[in-house]
Amino acid sequence: MRTFLLLLHVLSAILIIGPLAVVPFYGLRSLRVHDHDAVLQAARWTGRFALGSLLTAALGGTVVAATAKETYDFGTPWVVISLTLYLVMLLVALFWARPALRSGMKLLETGTPEPPVMPETPEGEEPPHEALAAAGAFLTTKGKIDNAVGRVGAAAGVTLLLICLIVVLMVTRPFGN
Repeated sequence: MRTFLLLLHVLSAILIIGPLAVVPFYGLRSLRVHDHDAVLQAARWTGRFALGSLLTAALGGTVVAATAKETYDFGTPWVVISLTLYLVMLLVALFWARPALRSGMKLLETGTPEPPVMPETPEGEEPPHEALAAAGAFLTTKGKIDNAVGRVGAAAGVTLLLICLIVVLMVTRPFGN
């Protein structure tokens, strides 16, 4: 029974946690190329995979409960650390990566203005006020999108790092078996 539960846990990790590690990076790329629909899908799938990862955690808990006292239990340090990192990863995915993707998507909904063409002006004269206003609006929107790209990139990187740390702990089982 333990082997079967462990197999289900590993398969769910591959099929659910694996995509959770990749989808925010897909959203990041889509945000950089201003693909609104792809960013929307990345935000949706990030939330779905994050919530789906609860199945992986439940299966892992079942494996630990089924083998309690034989190999390890919920008091084993690497299990406690892994669970803590998992909860942090879940919070990062749901409350940092997904909202950052959604805010980037909303910025793209308003449309990304083209850089304004500044009219030729004689030397020493300033461009017309309308051209300066258009340049300011473009730079403001570009700055907001760049900010969203940074937030999505950071959230995606932290999510991936936490997943990697959890895998290392599960494989090496430091601090006692």
